[in-house]
Amino acid sequence: MRPFRISRGPLVALALLASGCFWRHSEKPPVYELEPVEAVVTPLDRGPGVYHVLKPGETFYRLSRIYGVPVEAIQKANPALDPRKLVIGTEIFIPGATEKRAQARTGGLPPREGAFWRPVRGRVLVHFGGRTPAGRSEGVDLAAARNEAVLASEAGRVTVAAGSLLSLGPTVILEHAGGFSTLYGGMGSIRVKPGQVVSRGEVLGAAGGGRVHFRIYKGTAVLDPRKYVRLR
Repeated sequence: MRPFRISRGPLVALALLASGCFWRHSEKPPVYELEPVEAVVTPLDRGPGVYHVLKPGETFYRLSRIYGVPVEAIQKANPALDPRKLVIGTEIFIPGATEKRAQARTGGLPPREGAFWRPVRGRVLVHFGGRTPAGRSEGVDLAAARNEAVLASEAGRVTVAAGSLLSLGPTVILEHAGGFSTLYGGMGSIRVKPGQVVSRGEVLGAAGGGRVHFRIYKGTAVLDPRKYVRLR
């Protein structure tokens, strides 16, 4: 005798019929009414605080000094951010901070004295936007003899005086009125400290030899120094 198979269709139908899940053709199929459910989206509640847009040279430590908030609290409020890889322009939440507190701690900046000065006298080695081993240049490289004085391009306050920053070596960053900042990288020695107010032309330190990297920022935007400083 040849073997035979029963398809799954009849078996499923029999099972449904036995369980009472079929209805007669003369009857209307049952209608089930579902009550609408309102979707509720709960926003992330971080409590009181302010959002700070990261500027050049700023770190969690620097923000803790500005707003009077512990570094640990800032890190806890921004768990997705790596404090070692902060990007300029990033919004950072400062818990429990207020704008008034920040203004009171930072105080007023000295007024600008005019056009920006050259930090050193040497010629331009790398122009803004030029190619470097690290990629596109966001400033200019100026020739500088070893131990040549590096001057403040404009009056302002020292926000960074670090032994190494952005792979530029010893670096100084000044904050100026009008939302400007200037950066001086590749220095051999630094003579200023964070929080110190300097005048235009004041010595920030000495060149390390060969070149000094110079940048100008407006807020978080990097600017072409040639539009603000006479470079030859």
